Amino acid sequence: MTDKGKRIPVNQCQKCGQCYAIPTYLCLKCHSTEMAEETLSGEGKLSSYTIIRVPPLGFEDQAPYTVAIIELDEGLKVTARLENDPVSNDLELLDPCQFIKHKDSVYWFQLEDKKTGVTR
Repeated sequence: MTDKGKRIPVNQCQKCGQCYAIPTYLCLKCHSTEMAEETLSGEGKLSSYTIIRVPPLGFEDQAPYTVAIIELDEGLKVTARLENDPVSNDLELLDPCQFIKHKDSVYWFQLEDKKTGVTR
């Protein structure tokens, strides 16, 4: 995939290593308060998705758009938007994808082109 330097910011428990995509001050696994900001590879695969055709208020100008669950290579699942999906309905589960940005509390990913191996 292109741009392998992009890493995804997460909170990680310094006691047990559990990672959280949302800011947290307490580890739900071991109850430690020793949390620190870390980064993960940003490499993952499409675990699930839905196409939003009737958006909530404030997002009308963005519809239709795809909201996905991305399973990172490290095992953490995050909710994300797919930047380069034209809402084509030809997405396949387990398609590889790459983190590209974190904007307004939203993770954005790009899908890898199956033919060329680069983000599309």
